[in-house]
Amino acid sequence: AVLAGILKSGAADALIAGLIPLLNEGAAQAIANGVNTDAGQPLAQSMIRSLLVSTDARVVADAVNSNPDFVAGMLENLNDTAAAAIADGMNANPATATTVARYLSGSTSRRIADALNANPAIIAPLVQNLSPQVGMAIAEGLNQNTTDLTTQLMANLNDQVAVEIAQGLKNNTQLITTLLPRLDANVGHEVAMGLNENAGPGGGGFLQALVEATDPALAQVIADVMNPPTGPYPMDDFIATLIQNLNAQTADAVARGLNGNAALVENILNHLDGAAMAEGLNANEAWITSLVGALDANALADALNAALA
Repeated sequence: AVLAGILKSGAADALIAGLIPLLNEGAAQAIANGVNTDAGQPLAQSMIRSLLVSTDARVVADAVNSNPDFVAGMLENLNDTAAAAIADGMNANPATATTVARYLSGSTSRRIADALNANPAIIAPLVQNLSPQVGMAIAEGLNQNTTDLTTQLMANLNDQVAVEIAQGLKNNTQLITTLLPRLDANVGHEVAMGLNENAGPGGGGFLQALVEATDPALAQVIADVMNPPTGPYPMDDFIATLIQNLNAQTADAVARGLNGNAALVENILNHLDGAAMAEGLNANEAWITSLVGALDANALADALNAALA
């Protein structure tokens, strides 16, 4: 409680800014082990939750940017209990998520992706415990970020992380309903660039795995969010910019994912606003050509028949 009070007052900002850049991955592992133990404590006794609520997020973000290996070492050694505790802390202070998402750099984002690839088990507990308010806060931060943070993240995540993200969102669909509608065109462009790189020659299977692991209920939520009763709003530009900038490799990855998840195709066709989606696809004919060319004809036909029945 005393430590949390000092952090909340800002008196330790200079200490944090000076300390984190000097810590190495060994220190990160030791701290992670302590966080894992602390996270099992009741809410009122957990230091990690108090730290997240009380610490100046800008100070932490700047310090982490100076030493991305430290945060990578932390993430690689956290467990699912710690991930849930971190979510609790973020829920108690959503503004922290905005600040962190706004000020983290692309190089830090890449190391975070590497760490998550090495420890994907923390993703689902984190995602499924985040509040809708945190989803909104993350979107606001990403919109304000002037680095290539989103591109680097999307470019470097692997297929195991994709499965964990899909699982976490399946158990927390409310997060999508506040995150997606608030993303803007700049984020859409960064996501597209990252996915293009991820799906390129020799790249990982993040996009394919994400499509394969997305269940129909989650697809319906996404479709409902993409079909708002009123508009326009930021996601209109996000979706249009995303589709316009995807390349043939991403189309192939999506097709492979859809070939392994026919129920998803059927659900999307049943719920998505065809006119709105057509506008985006018309702006990138090469992508839809590549997608259709890579789809399994039988799976697509069965999905179309079921959607039109």
